[in-house]
Amino acid sequence: MEEIIKNILQIDKEAIEKQERTKQVLEEKENQKKALLKKLKDDISISMKQEIESAKLSAQNEIDKESEKIKSESSKKLEQLEARYKEISESLADDAFEIVIRSLEG
Repeated sequence: MEEIIKNILQIDKEAIEKQERTKQVLEEKENQKKALLKKLKDDISISMKQEIESAKLSAQNEIDKESEKIKSESSKKLEQLEARYKEISESLADDAFEIVIRSLEG
């Protein structure tokens, strides 16, 4: 009878030890899972930041290209307007000179 009680106590002891080991393994696995999730979150965050920076750089390059295009077109338009202004000014000067000459002749 004493032997049976010892065996029952031994079985209970082994069950409790096994339960403790299982609990420790479970906690270790949970900690590993948390660490992996944190790493995943950090990796995603870094990746997103890189993508955002890349998109910003790409957008800035497009803005710079468009700005240069607008400046170039504006410069050409200014040259055309200045040439037209010079042409009109010369024409007005010629017309004014002819009017003065006609009035002197007449």
